[in-house]
Amino acid sequence: MFTIHRFHRTCAVLGAAGFLTLGLAGQAAAEGSSDTADANVTLQVWQAISVTNDEGMDFGTVFTGDGSAINAETPASFSVTGQDGEAYTITIPNTVDLNDGDTNTVTVNLSADASGTLTGGSDSFTVAGEIPAGSVPGTAGTYTGTFTAMVEYTN
Repeated sequence: MFTIHRFHRTCAVLGAAGFLTLGLAGQAAAEGSSDTADANVTLQVWQAISVTNDEGMDFGTVFTGDGSAINAETPASFSVTGQDGEAYTITIPNTVDLNDGDTNTVTVNLSADASGTLTGGSDSFTVAGEIPAGSVPGTAGTYTGTFTAMVEYTN
């Protein structure tokens, strides 16, 4: 009897160990489960936008004390290059001050289109200038100044 009882106890212990082993193996298989997926990567590189001043603004010759508004005879012209078909914005200051190299100045009002589109990768625009009525200086001389035009992609 002692032998049979020991046999049953051994079988019971082995049966429990086997069940435990199968349970752990199933758990290990679940923890080791994995999968993979590929992702596409895209990079779109655009031509950098660039602006060049082709011609400066010129008011020509005016006379001291001229009381009328005076428009520039030649507007400033600019060329833009960049990504074909893309739209861009133009930013300029509202005014530019011209100085005679001494203390005399005159303010010029500036205007330009607000935007453009690059056709074939290029475009151009002009900036008009106006000296307001009654603003022509009373001192003769050559008055000069500069302004900056900036272009930027809208997208």
